[in-house]
Amino acid sequence: MGRMKARAYLIVAAALAAAVLLFGWTKTSAETTERELLSRTVATVDGEEVDVYLYGTRAVAGGYAFCDFTLEYGSVSVPIEGCGYGATVSAFDFLGDGNEQIFFAASTGGSGGYGYYYVFGLGKDGVTTLFDHNDFVNEYNAQRECDGGVAIFRKGEKVLTFEPRTDGEKLNEPEVGGVNFVAPSYFYPENRYRLDVWQKVTDSAAYDVVGHIVTLIDLAGESREFTAVSFR
Repeated sequence: MGRMKARAYLIVAAALAAAVLLFGWTKTSAETTERELLSRTVATVDGEEVDVYLYGTRAVAGGYAFCDFTLEYGSVSVPIEGCGYGATVSAFDFLGDGNEQIFFAASTGGSGGYGYYYVFGLGKDGVTTLFDHNDFVNEYNAQRECDGGVAIFRKGEKVLTFEPRTDGEKLNEPEVGGVNFVAPSYFYPENRYRLDVWQKVTDSAAYDVVGHIVTLIDLAGESREFTAVSFR
């Protein structure tokens, strides 16, 4: 009798496995492919208010990371590259022409604090990408100085120096990383926004931060300014 029950269980299990292979009949599969509304904002375009929505699908059922981001407004649907956490869209006037553009931000979830950042101009037939973190040009490189400090060079010219460490640790060569964090900043004289792009200056590892370089990008004039912030 025991062998017959065991055989019956095996038959049922085999049938269920076949159903999964043929029809993808799993709760997890259904959950991970369902779109969810992640963020919503309202942008002023040509004097009219436009509802803008951000959708995504969970990377893992029940998890907090999302992939397959899609920006939607009116009849326009635009895919956005990346998988991450806390994805949001917000409206800001970066160009000073009375229209608002969309700022997209999402965290990668890694210990380095990196993220995905875009600025999109809204059009009737699609978007114009005004900023893409993947296309940001890193104009800086770092070198160790004799006293242990870290010198930063921009286009071959030394522009600033971070103080040497005091813990006596032997370090590898420092480096300036890519885009770490991006945030809009209000430009009061012209009643519009610009972008602050943060890059980490690191020593022996990505988590060993000497300081940051902050590049201020004006999307209206395509100009770049920079400053430095030193903290650990």
